[in-house]
Amino acid sequence: MDAQQASNNIPRKPAPAKRKRAGSTVSSPVATPQKVARVKKEPAPKKAPIKKEPTARRSVPNIKKESRVSAAPSTPSRSRIKQEQYQPSPDRMYPSPHIKTDPYPNYYQPSPPLLLSGTYSISCATASSIFNDYNFDLTLARDPSRGIWWATFRWGAWDGIIQMNPGPGDSDSLGQPCSLGWRLRDLETGQLTFGRKCTGYMTFSGDGSMEGCLYEVPGVGSLEFEGMRVSGGSLEDDLKGEWDGFVVEAYRR
Repeated sequence: MDAQQASNNIPRKPAPAKRKRAGSTVSSPVATPQKVARVKKEPAPKKAPIKKEPTARRSVPNIKKESRVSAAPSTPSRSRIKQEQYQPSPDRMYPSPHIKTDPYPNYYQPSPPLLLSGTYSISCATASSIFNDYNFDLTLARDPSRGIWWATFRWGAWDGIIQMNPGPGDSDSLGQPCSLGWRLRDLETGQLTFGRKCTGYMTFSGDGSMEGCLYEVPGVGSLEFEGMRVSGGSLEDDLKGEWDGFVVEAYRR
């Protein structure tokens, strides 16, 4: 169409002499296709974006891949849920000590210390027959500064003091006789008795019981007795002054 319009316009403007040029332009239809081809080539860049549309279509699989990638974490979460379902509870892995009883509850627990010092209720047949009294007692105390044990008693007119060194402080000594020395004051006659012959023993048991004997008691000989510890706390005392007081009093006389 453009070529025809160009040919129609060319003979109108020039003179008849210029028709030769028009005749020479007969070959122009050969040249016009070049212009048409140029015109056709110009839209080619516009069609290039249309050819790039497949690239946009290729982006669709990318979206699918992203959906697959996003779906992938769901599978580990399911596997974790299964693992949690089969995972044992903490109570089964570590049983509570309150559920299972200990067959030996006191096996590892240390035994409480024995209370040996204190007041003992004493029964002595010889003293009861002499003084017509049955309410006797004996007080046992530990001397922490000297590491020895003291005992005092008053049975009728007998006011006495006992020293044990060593005493019953060691658990190995339970049931074993502890040697002792004694000193006695007769409150009726004022007689003082002490010396090397004034010996004896006392034996203590774990149940709070004890038994003993004093040798060479004036007018009696061996004085046997036994007793049981009464309730009360432990006692500590230092009776060294009272022990030595017998000798001081004897020499003053």
